[in-house]
Amino acid sequence: MKTDDLFDLVRSCSPTEKKLFRHHLAHHKRVAMDTLFVAVNALDEWDDQTLRASLKGHSMLSQLSVAKYDLRTELTRWLARRTTDTYGTLLDDVRAVRMLIDRGLTTQAHSLLDTVIRKAESEELYAHRMLAHPLEWQLNSMQGADAMLFEEQRMEAEQRLADTLHRLSTLSTVNLSISKRLHAAGWMPDPSDTIRPALANELLHHPLLQDYSPKHDGIRTGIYVATAMATIHGWLGNTQEHVSWRERALEFCLQNPSLTTPETIVGLIHNLCNSYIHAARTKDIPPLLDTLEALPTTIRRTNAAALHMRILETVGSFRTVLAMDGNADQWHLVTSRLLPFLLDGAPGMRLRYRHLLLVQSAAAAIRHHRPDLAQQCCARYLRLEEPADVADYPVMIHLLNAASYLEDGPTPVSRAALRAAERAIAALEPRPPAISAALECITLLYRSRLPPSVMERIHVALATMATPSAHTGMNALHAALHHYHEQQQRR
Repeated sequence: MKTDDLFDLVRSCSPTEKKLFRHHLAHHKRVAMDTLFVAVNALDEWDDQTLRASLKGHSMLSQLSVAKYDLRTELTRWLARRTTDTYGTLLDDVRAVRMLIDRGLTTQAHSLLDTVIRKAESEELYAHRMLAHPLEWQLNSMQGADAMLFEEQRMEAEQRLADTLHRLSTLSTVNLSISKRLHAAGWMPDPSDTIRPALANELLHHPLLQDYSPKHDGIRTGIYVATAMATIHGWLGNTQEHVSWRERALEFCLQNPSLTTPETIVGLIHNLCNSYIHAARTKDIPPLLDTLEALPTTIRRTNAAALHMRILETVGSFRTVLAMDGNADQWHLVTSRLLPFLLDGAPGMRLRYRHLLLVQSAAAAIRHHRPDLAQQCCARYLRLEEPADVADYPVMIHLLNAASYLEDGPTPVSRAALRAAERAIAALEPRPPAISAALECITLLYRSRLPPSVMERIHVALATMATPSAHTGMNALHAALHHYHEQQQRR
């Protein structure tokens, strides 16, 4: 799809911002700029020819690229002036302190500078804190303080800040290195391998990950340390320590959300939910999802569309996982909030989540004996034009579609669904054991009238196969098959 910087910037503005910007242009009598703004805003998608046609007869057409650059610069600066955050506010306050010093208003300058320093330290904005040092020196010298003593204190303070910045930078590099090295060595622990655990233990005792103190090292450092430790313990298979460090990383973020981004918080909650699943602590997930859904209202953000979508993807995925586990409350939330959006095509959702959530929702529908909803999810999935980035998804959809017709018994439609599943599996190489077991179960169900207890076990197993713990579903399928064969032998 063609795009343009000016078009993208205009589309990112809210209706209120567009209205206020036009008032701004009118106030400064920027008529030509307003005409171009209206023309760009009227476009549904970027098309240079359509824009030129709408400006036909206007003098700016001969230098349209210059006019677009001027409008983009003006809009960017106007939006920047309207955006209020701690970073910008403190920079404005530093400039204000300098202005007050130049005017000889030292008392006011000292008061404002104290506020700047306090905010910069509490928000861990080390660069802003360093900007305040020359102003401190200037004020102290104007008020007759001991210049030599203050210079020594300033140099010590700047050295501490430099050390902190260096540690943060190094910790960020260490985090990336840990992920790369463990990924290259293989994430899953192998009891017979002594080399990879040695690597993880070496990383576990990295000097920068020891002796962390929130009071002295700051929250940002804590997030890096906790994330790194969680990664290492997860690779070692230390489930309790892994979950504990994941919880600590999220706790550090929620203590002061301004020290990180909303996307980081969403990512930490996503990782913690996964950790709870693997630790069999699913009861701890719903409160986290409630916190996540409330996030946009607790964090000020001008354009929250991408954040809302990321939250919807994460919350939807974990609610369907809980619904597949038999949680009726979560199933109600899935059907009331997520399914209508998914069946409408999930506009704006990332491709991998569109595939994943349709698979999970179909499995959850089967688990809760709603074959009609499962069939709708499968049909919607099969209409997607984009290919799946996980090869198992299309096969899983065909299996779930076939399973959704089980209760109808052998019919032309159910037989067609089963044949489609067989063809999809035949084309899959290599074939995972879980997929083969699922097809065997479904085929048996078509050919036999199984007791309700076996039917229920297979329904649960099929749903579990679409969760992050797919091996549990495979085991459940084999157990259901074993149970069926035992019953057959007794007959």
